[in-house]
This record gives sequence, structure tokens and C-alpha cells, in this order.
Amino acid sequence: MMIYRAVEHAMGQRRTLELSLTGRLFKAQEALNYGLVTEIADDPVKRAHEIAAQLAGYSPVAIGTGLDYVRQIHGHDWDHAGKIGHLTRMRLIDSKDFHEGCEAFREKRQPSWPSLKGKN
Repeated sequence: MMIYRAVEHAMGQRRTLELSLTGRLFKAQEALNYGLVTEIADDPVKRAHEIAAQLAGYSPVAIGTGLDYVRQIHGHDWDHAGKIGHLTRMRLIDSKDFHEGCEAFREKRQPSWPSLKGKN
């Protein structure tokens, strides 16, 4: 049932129920319209590699913090999610990766993430 809930969250209860009951197949464009995918690529494997390469250049601390935030706010109201967001930002701003990212930006160079060196 976990998959059903994720699909329902993306598409809405009525559409999820309709597709669950009918088993109707649909094309990629329809999946995009339903919010099940964020893009359609001519070469999905190539696109996946491009996205992975892009993510590999980001701070592991920032990515992990963002993922934790999304998990933590699930099911909470806006006010509580905002409080979690504030605490999350404070933790991130205190990280060595954040300071390295700011310094690298000012110096117009690629960052060297401390968390990749095991020092964060």
C-alpha cells in the first residue's frame, strides 16, 4: 500500500482509484501530466547519468539535509513544517560545507566539500 499512497499523493485520489480499478495503461506524456514523472527524455539512461553527474558536484551535506527535511515535514501542517525548515537551515548554515560553498562562490572556483573528506 506504500506505493499506492505515493501515487495518490502525486496524482490525487480519484485518478489513482480510476487507474487502480481499470488497470489502464498510459503514455509517458500522460504520466508527466499526472505528476508521476518530472520530465521525458529521449535517452533516459543518458539523462540519468547527466543528473547523477550534476548531483555528484553538490554538497553531500546539503543533499542529505534536503532529503531529511522532506521526510521530516511529511504529514505536518505549514506552521510546523516552517519551524522544521528554520531548524534545518540553521543546521545547514553551521556546516563546513556551507562555508566552503560560500567561499568557493566568492572566489569563483569549484568547491571542495569537507564532508567528502570526512571532516564535517
